[in-house]
Amino acid sequence: MTFQVGFFGNDGMLLAGDTRAVQESDGQQWTTAQSKFIADADMNIVIAQSGFSVALRVANRLIRENWCGAPNTAEQVVEDIYRDEYGDNFKRLSPRPHPMQLIVVRPKERRMFHVCVDAGTVVTEPLAGKVVSGFATLALLFLERYVPPNSSLNDLKPLAALTVWLTGEIASFFVNGLEMMEFPHNENPRRLGPKEIKGLLEWSMETDTKIRQLLVSAG
Repeated sequence: MTFQVGFFGNDGMLLAGDTRAVQESDGQQWTTAQSKFIADADMNIVIAQSGFSVALRVANRLIRENWCGAPNTAEQVVEDIYRDEYGDNFKRLSPRPHPMQLIVVRPKERRMFHVCVDAGTVVTEPLAGKVVSGFATLALLFLERYVPPNSSLNDLKPLAALTVWLTGEIASFFVNGLEMMEFPHNENPRRLGPKEIKGLLEWSMETDTKIRQLLVSAG
C-alpha cells in the first residue's frame, strides 16, 4: 500500500508520495524502498501508481500507449490486464482482486487524472484542487484545512511532505519515505533531489514538534 497526492498549483502541478514497498512470499512480508513514479522518456505522461503488481502493469501499458485520458481506453487496458492476471471470471468478483489506483499527469497539457479500480474502473479528471490515492489517514486534515487557495508549488511542497510523513507515522509498515515531482508551467518536469527531500522531511518533523508543543501549552 502507499500514499500519494497530486496538486494543482497556480504555477504548475505537483506529485508527492512515499517510497515504501511491501513484498510478500510464502506468507512472509518485508519492506523495501523504491520509486513509484514512472514516465515515458519525453515526460509526456507521468504516473504515480498505487497497488499490487497489476497497478504497475496497467501504468506501463498506459505509458506505452501514451494514454490521452479517454476513460473507455483506460477501462479496456484494465480489463485486458485483469483478465490476464485473474482469468475470464474476474468481473464477477466484487470488489476486484487487488484494487489499485493511479494518478496520471500529462504535463504539457496541464491535465491530471485519477484511475481507480475497485468494484469497477472509474476514471476522473479534476480541474483544480487535489487528487488523493492510496492509504488515506487523518493526516489528510492538513490538506483539507491548511492548503491556501491558489497556492504556488513552493507553498504546496511542505504541506504535501508533511501529509506523506504523517501518514507514515500513523501507518509505518505501509507508508514511509518521500518522493516528489513538480511540473511548473512552461518548464520541464523535475524530480526533487535528495537534498530537497531531506529538507522537506526535516521541516515536517519540526512542524510536528511545534504543533505538539502548541497543543500542550494550550492545555
